[in-house]
Parts: sequence; C-alpha cells; structure tokens
Amino acid sequence: MNSNINSYRIATALLLMFCASHTIGGLFSPYDYGPPGNNVLASMKQVHFDFFGSDCSFYGFHMGFGLMVSVFLAVSAVITWTLGNPRARANPVVVREMRPIALALSVAYASMALLSWKYFFIGPFGLSAAITVLIGQGFLKSSPPQ
Repeated sequence: MNSNINSYRIATALLLMFCASHTIGGLFSPYDYGPPGNNVLASMKQVHFDFFGSDCSFYGFHMGFGLMVSVFLAVSAVITWTLGNPRARANPVVVREMRPIALALSVAYASMALLSWKYFFIGPFGLSAAITVLIGQGFLKSSPPQ
C-alpha cells in the first residue's frame, strides 16, 4: 500500500459505515426472521424478569448491548480519525504516545473479527478484519524515529 495513504482515516470511514449499518440495519430496521424467529423475538420482548432489582427482558439486553456496540464503533471512529491526524503523525513524541492506543484498538478489532466469525455473519467479520488490518498497518507505519 502507498505510504502516503492514511490507513487510520480509511479505518475511520469503515468504522462509520459499520456503526451506521449496525445501528440502523441491525437494531432499528424491521426484519422478518420467519415464523420461528419472529416468535422468539416476540417472546424476548414480552417476557420480563427481575434482574438485580430492575425489570428486564432479553430484548432489552439485546438492544442495550447492541447500542453499546454502536457507541464503541463511533468512539473507535473518533480515535482512528485522531490517530490519522497528519500533524500528530509527524511528531515523534505524539506518535510514541498514540502507539499503545492503536495497538489496543487493533487487538480489540481482531477479537471482534473472531467473535463475528463464530457468532454472526460475514459482514461484521469482514469489516472487523479490514479495520484490524488498517489499524495494524497504521501502527506499523507509525514507528517513531530513534
């Protein structure tokens, strides 16, 4: 890949796309899961239980955790945008300080890719894998001069 290409900024675009598709398409758009799946979804909404003193449902957990993932994706986009700042990337001190953040984010998205492969489908897996590669590439290219 061309060294002038800012892989962090490309990762930012993918993260924003991931966040929007996850939130709008995955959480808020109606989807027909077929009669058995629709019955399970209806039960998830209707059956309530007490959980540590709160009235909860599995649908509430599904939506809550789903929205927390959306927040993580949006914050990740802010972080990768910041990591890709050309002025910051030109400053060895800033690069040295930001590298652990980039490494942690890359490990997080590698983990998301593996979890997506096991529990979801090709879309989140592919996006997570591409984001991992882009952040990892940015990390490797950001080695501060000695």
